[in-house]
Amino acid sequence: MSLSGEIGVWLSGCYYVTISGMACEFYTVDYQGVPVRCAHQRWDGHILGRHPYMAGQQGAVVTALSDPYLVYQSGRDRRLKLYYRPLVLSPPYTQDFLIVVVKYPSGDRRPGRVITAYKNQTILKGDTLIWEISDGRT
Repeated sequence: MSLSGEIGVWLSGCYYVTISGMACEFYTVDYQGVPVRCAHQRWDGHILGRHPYMAGQQGAVVTALSDPYLVYQSGRDRRLKLYYRPLVLSPPYTQDFLIVVVKYPSGDRRPGRVITAYKNQTILKGDTLIWEISDGRT
């Protein structure tokens, strides 16, 4: 898939774009500078369909990708990375982790795509920690 296309508005660290004729909810880069996209259909259909509390949280997802607290490699599929960042939602939700799951094709530095984003109170078991925020970082 080509990442060339019509570039839209730069907002909250990401572009709203059209890539190869497909509308994207956003296009950004992860903490390693690798491009990541989230298709409009994925955001509206899957993420909001299953996790309606994520409405309006695109900026939090972009922040979790570009400035995560923890990154895990999936124990089930090596192409999946799970990005964790604290998330505070309005009541009745408490502080949870925002987890953003990105699938990267085989090969280094190839663009990834957001598979899902949701909140959870704990870190999932069975995955391997591959990066964490350093103590001196703000």
